[in-house]
Amino acid sequence: MHSCLQICEVLRNIFSALNNYEDITLDVQKPSRPVDGVDVRRQTLARLARTCRTFSELALDVLWAHIDTLNPVVQCLP
Repeated sequence: MHSCLQICEVLRNIFSALNNYEDITLDVQKPSRPVDGVDVRRQTLARLARTCRTFSELALDVLWAHIDTLNPVVQCLP
């Protein structure tokens, strides 16, 4: 991994920009709006959190910073 991706401030800015970016798509034909009830931006942040330990904490912070409904929290309960 490039050394600039190990700087917390850089990663936080990248993940925050990703979370606020409107034109993220999974495919050229698919819109960035929720696909099957899942926001593509949130899905991307969740995938980044699972990529490596360096990304995990910061991606999860951005992912959980704003929650529209309580469904994600309830799904975490046993």
